[in-house]
Amino acid sequence: MNFRTLKWIGLAVATLVVATMAVFLYLFIMDDVDRPDGVIADVQEIIGGEIRELRKSVRERFGSGSSTRPGGSELSPIGETIVSTGLVDLRVSRYALLGVPHCPFLNPGTIEADGGGLLFAHCSGRFFRLRPDEEHAIVDTGYSLPLNWQDMVAYAPKAGTQEDTSVNVLDLLRLENGATAVSYTWWNPEKKCFAFTVALLDINATPPVPRPVFEARPCIQPDMDREETLMGHQAGGRLIQTSEHSLLVSIGDFGFDALSHTADLVQDPNTDLGKIVEINLVTGEHRHVSIGHRNPQGLTRMKDGRIFETEHGPQGGDEINLIHDGVNYGWPLETLGVQYGGENWPRDPVRGGHSRFEKPMFAFMPSIGISQLMEARDFVKEWEGDLLVGSLTGGTLHRLRLNGDTVLYDEPIFLNQRLRDIVQMQDGRIAILTDDYEIILIAVDREHRLQSIIAEAPDAARLALTGCLECHTLSTNSTGKGRIPLAGIIGRNVASWPGVDYSPGLKSAGGAWTRESLDAFLADPEQIAPGTPMAPKAIRDAELRRDVVDLLGRLTPTP
Repeated sequence: MNFRTLKWIGLAVATLVVATMAVFLYLFIMDDVDRPDGVIADVQEIIGGEIRELRKSVRERFGSGSSTRPGGSELSPIGETIVSTGLVDLRVSRYALLGVPHCPFLNPGTIEADGGGLLFAHCSGRFFRLRPDEEHAIVDTGYSLPLNWQDMVAYAPKAGTQEDTSVNVLDLLRLENGATAVSYTWWNPEKKCFAFTVALLDINATPPVPRPVFEARPCIQPDMDREETLMGHQAGGRLIQTSEHSLLVSIGDFGFDALSHTADLVQDPNTDLGKIVEINLVTGEHRHVSIGHRNPQGLTRMKDGRIFETEHGPQGGDEINLIHDGVNYGWPLETLGVQYGGENWPRDPVRGGHSRFEKPMFAFMPSIGISQLMEARDFVKEWEGDLLVGSLTGGTLHRLRLNGDTVLYDEPIFLNQRLRDIVQMQDGRIAILTDDYEIILIAVDREHRLQSIIAEAPDAARLALTGCLECHTLSTNSTGKGRIPLAGIIGRNVASWPGVDYSPGLKSAGGAWTRESLDAFLADPEQIAPGTPMAPKAIRDAELRRDVVDLLGRLTPTP
């Protein structure tokens, strides 16, 4: 066998290996992602008349059994990082929603706090419980809202493949009475139109039965001549509770701005599009609180009762609005932004002007792809009362410091993800759902900042503190049952840390630790608290003792 023959044989083998690996990789990726983009292929079957097979495929894709994927699903840890901000350090943990199918559009659904974890409403209508602290579990509740995907795609095939949202679950809200409010868009097979509904749901019932309390006007007919049969990405849908028997829901314009669609339904009082609507849960009556909204992606009620809303501008001019009853916020008659591509917004006589209607409290220029917002409450005292605002195109969490009804400053916190939904969990952590089907959990990290402070201390004081850490911990983030955290000790009551077996002498000392009492204790622990195990750790050198007390005083107190 000559060299030329061997060369051709080698080339053939190499080609076969590469082709095999490519096929294997393709199948692996498709199996791992498990996208219902299979609907795209199934649409071709619709064109050929194979509607029955399409329906079967969609049912399988969106789950009719107990699992969304062979072998089950998992909230898989991706990694943990420390993110430094202006006032505090954050411990950012990321989890992938493995085994949860991806919808053809970007929006994965919505989340809400649920006991010690999260309730996740998937874009297909399926409900899952996420338990990041319990074996990273994703628990399928077995319940799906009837969004009627199969019937929708059978009637309007492009609705199942369009890049932007068609039907979806928009928001979840746990009410004071324990029920769950849910807003969603769905296909009405009888009327052949897209409906926007708010319903109440007991997710723990068997089976859960949604009780509709509101349906927006009009039910929107699919536009068969457009690539997007429904501009569902401009649905809004955020929910807040304002009293025991009332909710507010934000409703977007669905593109009915007299430009994307010929009709302006936002300024029309006979429709609910482009409005914030109050719903009476007892009578079912509703009224318009405000009008003139384009795409209200966020809604929150502050502790003091103020209501803030976030809203997408067109190109530029993403808004944060302070909502007042009876006020018109101007869309689509004026905007701070322009048309996509840079042309003037044709219905606004002044380019980028906003003088005829209520102005935003704050706006982002250029746009950040603004999403949900929340008030920081009991997360960390340095952020108390600040607004946390998510962004899609910016991949950034914005912390807004308020000064009354104005924004004093905006601190961007880069997370490099499209941040879709933000809620606060029962334990105080902030949870974010991303468009990459990940959950980001954010907690305060004192340890990182404290280590930086210690690194700047005099060598002798740092060495002395290291000895203290044989029996103590540095911060409340640290593990170690029965160990006393040193951060924040000045100002803390003596012998007050829970779970610690203090000596009788220290228990009877009383009062709170001050620099003076701490200095006296470190000089002669036995004299201050007879019987304390700290006696051998006495620091006799006055200068070293002063440096140690100063170091303890500089350690940021933990809330």
